[in-house]
Amino acid sequence: MSEIEELRAEVERLRGEYLKAGSYWDERNDRQNAAIDRARMERAQAEDAETEATERAEAAEAALTSEREAHAGLLARLEALADVADERLRQDEKWGEQNHDPAVWLAILTEEVGELAEAILFDHSNGDERNHTHSADMRTEAIQVAAVAVQFVQFLDRRALAEPAAPVAAEEGGER
Repeated sequence: MSEIEELRAEVERLRGEYLKAGSYWDERNDRQNAAIDRARMERAQAEDAETEATERAEAAEAALTSEREAHAGLLARLEALADVADERLRQDEKWGEQNHDPAVWLAILTEEVGELAEAILFDHSNGDERNHTHSADMRTEAIQVAAVAVQFVQFLDRRALAEPAAPVAAEEGGER
């Protein structure tokens, strides 16, 4: 073999190795790019999952906060009603069952409302507008107003039960 043929054979061999090496690097780059793409996809999925988890957590927290507020509102109502019931018991212990004329009930209720108004005006004119220093007095008077109103309702119910039922008028001729 001549020197030129040897050189050509060497060039062909080098070209083959070069193509093999290029193919190797292309395959390696393809594998690396695929791995990078998978990692990006996994990261995006993880971010989506994190976003969904955060949204679910925020929704659960909002629901819990709403439920707590509802429970707090219910508890406050129950506490207020219990305080009115306690005041009613205190009134019964102090005065016993009261069966006044409705005009007297109006006077008693008006007197209690007047005491509430006095507490409100005192707080408004003497208290700190932000602190409402006499709110406890207002609450106490409001409970007494509610208790007297309940006592009046109880009187009306007792009176209605004690009255005989009114006779029903007979219809004449079946038509009115």
